[in-house]
Amino acid sequence: MTTIARPIILLTVCAWALSAATPLAATEHFASVWFDVRTSGPINRGSEPGPWRYSLLGQFRYYDTPVSIRQWVLRPGIAYRIDSRFSVAAGYGFHRSMLDGFDEHLDEHRVWQQLQWNMAYWGGAVLKSRTRLEQRVPSGLSGTGFRLRERLRLESRFGPEIQWKFIIGVEALVNLRNTSWTTRGYSETRFFTGFGLDMNSVNVETGYLHQRSHLSRIADQVNHVLVLSLGF
Repeated sequence: MTTIARPIILLTVCAWALSAATPLAATEHFASVWFDVRTSGPINRGSEPGPWRYSLLGQFRYYDTPVSIRQWVLRPGIAYRIDSRFSVAAGYGFHRSMLDGFDEHLDEHRVWQQLQWNMAYWGGAVLKSRTRLEQRVPSGLSGTGFRLRERLRLESRFGPEIQWKFIIGVEALVNLRNTSWTTRGYSETRFFTGFGLDMNSVNVETGYLHQRSHLSRIADQVNHVLVLSLGF
């Protein structure tokens, strides 16, 4: 077995284990499309870039559910690079969801903090961990939801001179408290596999995201998502 195959198998097993551990419930399947544009870079101090970085993500999500959902996301953040392996970040997220045929919309405000860790390197591959804590405040609903998200992501280039890379990742989302709109415990799992292309200062990623959401008292929902991401 090649060295790079081990983390790929590990992530696949993690995704299977998370799915197997979810409550046994009826499941509904839907198609979705996510498109985002993101930018990030150093916050310069003089002529040399310092450890501080900014980031900004804008995203559109479409869910082809019985009542089609359109969602817009805006997520600015600031990060501090501790060393070559660790960085910490914090920011704000605005989510607006609209249902087709309805004039009203639901807004959600999120404050988040995260730790990113480049866990291991294998030649042209890197295994990354991202741990994020979110404080979620939806409009019109009472209570602040606290959610923990843990993501493992492997990026592997096809060769030293090749700009294409293979990406595989798994993420678990857990609610940390009960509110009028959240139930403590498992909330969602996401499994992603796809490809990325680095072109000078532009990065493109596309692939398939399997998103399984546990909805209390009703059937679980699985979204089969086509993802397209553009970064610069």
